[in-house]
Amino acid sequence: MPRKQAREREDPKPGLPDLVQRVVNDGALWADAELALARAETAQLLRQIAVGIGVAVVALPVMASALVIWAQAAVVALTPALRGPGSASLAVGFGLSLCAVVLALVARHFLSVDKKQLVSPVLRWLTGGAPRKGTAT
Repeated sequence: MPRKQAREREDPKPGLPDLVQRVVNDGALWADAELALARAETAQLLRQIAVGIGVAVVALPVMASALVIWAQAAVVALTPALRGPGSASLAVGFGLSLCAVVLALVARHFLSVDKKQLVSPVLRWLTGGAPRKGTAT
């Protein structure tokens, strides 16, 4: 043992086996860090989706009952202007359909994964996102 320590003091430059060992250790540490980052990003995405679904489940019955009341009130209010309840019902139905399309697009935006915001190359690769400039593919 003392001879090995004496050799290390005499030769401060690491040899090829030491350099290879360092590369292997650094590679293993990098891989562990990438997996931890991928796990953290996945957990964050799942929490975001779970919160979105939870809010939607709670808001859906309230919104449905309010929508029925507002639709009935709109039909009653528009009946004299549109010459009858049939025309008023069609106008209100069209307006509500347009609102539903806009809300569906907003929900799609919130439930989609933004591939540009992902940090981990592993998750970017899994989701098909382009690699960032200056990083290896």
